Amino acid sequence: MKIWLDDIRPAPDGFIWAHDLFELAALLETHKDQIELMSFDHDLGDGIPDGYMIIKWLAEHYLNRWPETIRVHSANPPGAKNIRCYAEFIYNRVLST
Repeated sequence: MKIWLDDIRPAPDGFIWAHDLFELAALLETHKDQIELMSFDHDLGDGIPDGYMIIKWLAEHYLNRWPETIRVHSANPPGAKNIRCYAEFIYNRVLST
């Protein structure tokens, strides 16, 4: 399964669109297959968790379903960097042990 996390930009062909944490959580509960790829936006609207908060939540609750590949398509450079750094930390420090 390929997941596109973005509140505004529609998912490309082959991706399932999750607009926010709530939709992502529902997808993870209803689709038991392994997540092949997840693409993150950082800014997901006012007053809701951003992409960085969501990748941290994903590690806390779904480490056993961690995506094979994480991409970031955010137009927010500092937010995108935070997501990438956290994903690298999980791959290199948590999953590689």
